[in-house]
Amino acid sequence: MSSRRLLILIKHLPEDSAFKVAYRDDWPLRDHLTTGVWNEIKAMRGDLWAFLGQERLTFKPVLPPSSERERAQNQAESRKAHDDVIAQLKGEKR
Repeated sequence: MSSRRLLILIKHLPEDSAFKVAYRDDWPLRDHLTTGVWNEIKAMRGDLWAFLGQERLTFKPVLPPSSERERAQNQAESRKAHDDVIAQLKGEKR
C-alpha cells in the first residue's frame, strides 16, 4: 500500500476512531503522518547507505513534542534513581 493511499484512508476515519484518538496530541494529525513518512525515508536512506558500503548514517527519528516530553521525563526519573543509588552506596541519605 502506498503512503498516499494510507493517508487517504486515515483521513476519512471517524473522529472517534482509536487511531485518531491516540494521535490527538499537540500536533495535528497531518503533521503526525508527514513526520511518520519523513522518518521512514530517513531510515531507508540510512539502510541504503549501509547497503552501498558508505559510512553509516545514524537514524534519529523526529518525535512529536509530547513524545519528547515523555522521553525527557523518563530520562530525569532514571537519572534520579541512579543518583539515589550512588548516594546510598556512599552512605549518604537522600
